[in-house]
Amino acid sequence: MRTTLDLQCFDARYTRATPAERAFLRLAAQAGEEATVEQVIAMGASGNSRVQPKIASLVSKGLLYRPARGRVAFTTPLFGDDLRRRVDA
Repeated sequence: MRTTLDLQCFDARYTRATPAERAFLRLAAQAGEEATVEQVIAMGASGNSRVQPKIASLVSKGLLYRPARGRVAFTTPLFGDDLRRRVDA
């Protein structure tokens, strides 16, 4: 079940993303609050050349950041939890 925090905080962030970006976010969330790009690709995202523009767009929208080369993480704590609840719902 989604919480009040999900509805008040995370929905506004989620709606900034395009449908393709949302799919990427949901895949990344399956790995936790931080993932390697390789993990996300292995879970079903397109190849590296197709995901890099999505990552760049999500970074510019403030939804992801790159803590290290080849890694992505959510800018807001618990956003990955919210995305996993969306998948389960």
